[in-house]
Amino acid sequence: MKNNLQIISSLLDLQEGYVKENNTAVNVLRESQNRVLSMAMVHEMLYQSEDLSNINCTDYINNLAFNLFDAYNVKNNITLLQDNDDIYLNIETSIP
Repeated sequence: MKNNLQIISSLLDLQEGYVKENNTAVNVLRESQNRVLSMAMVHEMLYQSEDLSNINCTDYINNLAFNLFDAYNVKNNITLLQDNDDIYLNIETSIP
């Protein structure tokens, strides 16, 4: 599954080269690519989890935030401050 999502992400990246003059199209492709990458992160987290009944999503939230900062080139302008406990979700909640 992760490989399929990576292929979709790469295809969206390639498609961006064809519409680089159209800012709206570029933004739509980047948003789609970010969504695909976030799904790939969830699947990676599931594969690494020892217990699928309770998945700790705190690492996923951290990775997602830093990947979004990187995608939008704001990692030097924004500092992520977190004050949370571990967040556990079951597989039925995590996948969607």
